[in-house]
Amino acid sequence: MVSFVDVLGESDESALARLFAARPDVASPSPGNLMSLAARITNPVSVRRALSTVTTPELEVLDALAVLQSLDLTRDIDSLTRAVDCTSVQGPHRSITVEEITDRLTALFLAHWGHEGLTLSPGVVDALGPLPAGFGPVITRENPLPFTPSPEGVAHILQGLTPERRLVAERILEQLIWGPPLAKVPHDLMTRASTVTHQALQDMVTSGILTLTEPGRVVLDRELAFALRGHRTHRGLSNYPSATHQKQAFSPESAAHTMTQDSHSIASACSAQALSTLRLTEELLSLWATTPGTAVRAGTLAARELRRITEELSIPASTAALLVEFSVAARLVRQDDDAPHDFVPTLMACTWLDLPPAQRWEHLVQWWLGSSRTPWSCLNDDGSVRGVLDPAHHQPWIPHLKEQILAVLAPPFEQRGGHHDLTAALTWCSPRRTVPSEAVAGIVMEATQLGLCAAETVLPGLLTVGPREALEAALPEPVDTCIIQGDLTVLVPGRPSTRLDDLLAASADIESHGGAVTGRFTAASVARAFDRGMSSDELLGELEQLSITGVPQPLKYLVADTARTHGAVRVGGASSYVRFADDATAAAALAHSATRGLGLFELAPRVVASSASVSQVTQTLKDAGFGVVVEDSTGAIVLAQDAGRRRFIPVRPVRASSPGGTPGMAVEPRRCQDVPEAAFVPLHPSEGLLDLARVVRAASVGDDREGHPGNGDGVHGHVVVDGSVVPGSRWPGGEQVEGSGGTSAQPHRLNEAGSAHLVRLRAAIDANAVVDIDIVDSRGTITTRTIVPLTLDGGRLRGRDTRRDVDLTIAVHRIVHVQESGELPAAPPSASL
Repeated sequence: MVSFVDVLGESDESALARLFAARPDVASPSPGNLMSLAARITNPVSVRRALSTVTTPELEVLDALAVLQSLDLTRDIDSLTRAVDCTSVQGPHRSITVEEITDRLTALFLAHWGHEGLTLSPGVVDALGPLPAGFGPVITRENPLPFTPSPEGVAHILQGLTPERRLVAERILEQLIWGPPLAKVPHDLMTRASTVTHQALQDMVTSGILTLTEPGRVVLDRELAFALRGHRTHRGLSNYPSATHQKQAFSPESAAHTMTQDSHSIASACSAQALSTLRLTEELLSLWATTPGTAVRAGTLAARELRRITEELSIPASTAALLVEFSVAARLVRQDDDAPHDFVPTLMACTWLDLPPAQRWEHLVQWWLGSSRTPWSCLNDDGSVRGVLDPAHHQPWIPHLKEQILAVLAPPFEQRGGHHDLTAALTWCSPRRTVPSEAVAGIVMEATQLGLCAAETVLPGLLTVGPREALEAALPEPVDTCIIQGDLTVLVPGRPSTRLDDLLAASADIESHGGAVTGRFTAASVARAFDRGMSSDELLGELEQLSITGVPQPLKYLVADTARTHGAVRVGGASSYVRFADDATAAAALAHSATRGLGLFELAPRVVASSASVSQVTQTLKDAGFGVVVEDSTGAIVLAQDAGRRRFIPVRPVRASSPGGTPGMAVEPRRCQDVPEAAFVPLHPSEGLLDLARVVRAASVGDDREGHPGNGDGVHGHVVVDGSVVPGSRWPGGEQVEGSGGTSAQPHRLNEAGSAHLVRLRAAIDANAVVDIDIVDSRGTITTRTIVPLTLDGGRLRGRDTRRDVDLTIAVHRIVHVQESGELPAAPPSASL
């Protein structure tokens, strides 16, 4: 029998790198050599974590392997195919063969190929549980069964019963054959004969069909159940839920519903929502660039700040909470180091605003995908929002769940039927991992708000070509013209081009977005265009070029009237100063009631100063109805966007263990193209993981050549375990330890790595082998015991001493040596149920 360390040694660097990609817990911290890696792979916690990532058919194949392995049957692909009674299973996008499933399991090192065929790795059998595929334990009998374990043999036994008992016995077998294989019976079953059922059970126990494992419980033997199932472990593997949905009967109503949810409508809805999210994010950044957002001492967003966002952006509180979370996750916003209670845009946001819409959306999506934040946790059932940006709202498994949900939502809509099927599909993807329903609903809500999906269907092309290309393909052709009407309203019949969108955002108040954009020109909106450096002639010229109806006379009058008063008052810093264009305007401003709190005082004719800040003076005079512009020390007008960007701050580097910032932020963005479209996807390890695989293999080769451990993880010498030579099991410079039945042995060097003991003990548990172990007590005395290891978990080894016939529980840290015993292997024990 080849040891598990030998299996790792025969694996190439690519296979080890794929292992590190699929099971990151075994790669961090870096293992010193193959022996240390083997101990990590077979660790019960790591095995359970790996099993939580496999799909339902993969788990069923593992159960089938556990049954075949326990019965010492052939485990090649053909035998496994016959056992699961199918050659392929329907996946999310295509049929998956049994051979592909085994390739995935071997990539995870949950199983490996050996001389006996496909073999489960150490620790997997225990992690699967005592009843794989609904089979009972392997029963150890002193005498062989009086009949052949086959359907014919059982039928021959049942023919000897009375018709009433035979009918009851057949019904009992029907219930036990496909599991569960256990049945509760009266404790005095063998002495009770009050009913036909009790008599039938007595006959089945007496004949050996059922086994009374303990008072009050009977079980169907695994070997017999396998024969009664027709030498099968399953009646086929579980298909993806959508495959079952496709078999439903056709109805005109369902066909009409499917037609309304075609890929074109999904792309249209996703693109519209994506543009809306981008627009709202821009408005949020503009708002916080002018007036920073406020946070409470705990780091969460202040409730009054959330109300301000909802009022300024005219959106629900739940949408505002998601926008804030998206912006923080994408590193567009963070807390200011100089003012810890302020949220301000970063310099990355400054660059982000200059990107095309598709690239901006790609940035949001990729950072959201890598974030482990749970924004839905702040949404209460009554519709209120509390605790936005709460540091406690994050879970490490969220990025993986996001990938799973996007992969599940990728198939066409007609293959699914709503949230219930989404939950069923997620369960199929990871049956051993319980997914909270609120997490599923929350992530779908986030994806919908971002525009990643609509009607629970992912934007076409998102997982193949990426978000940028997918959005560019979904967006309608931009419109470069508008319709300006005499009532000062403007209409864009479609998605405005970048030039038109910038012009309308600067000069008009946008009232609605959607299939068309509507807005209205006002004195304040025209003044906003002047604030950004446009003159009246430039504004009218731009509108004349883009409007198919020309510029109506009322709009020309509005622009001219606003231009006459705009810039009549100029504000600078002194803390701030105010410069007026004429004496009349100066007198009106000084006499206005709103300016009394500014502390204005005259410096020169038409020039006054104030102790208030430039922004406060500017806003107060604007609210009082004066046309105000801001100028710098040279008298040049400061454009509105330049004034806002002075509030932008550098991006703080994000690390996995960063003490500052918001917990749950992604360390780096994740590409949508890297999201698996199904569970059966080839793993493409990075170059860094390939380098780690080379280092581990090189360290192990060095250990074998030099005879000492590498980086403290290796072991000395060799010993035969399970019939194979394993590095590190013979004491260097000393004789091999003889079984002494508990007597003291000569001192040995105690520098063998503990990982080697764990690997050998787990291999012995799976093989039911007898081993000799050296144990050191608190006084340093070493004793040797010959035991059959039963379980190894929680730092404790439970085994049975074959010479004293007693059970032992030994702390693993007291074991200094493990080797195969010269005694014959013990008979397989009956499973404890």
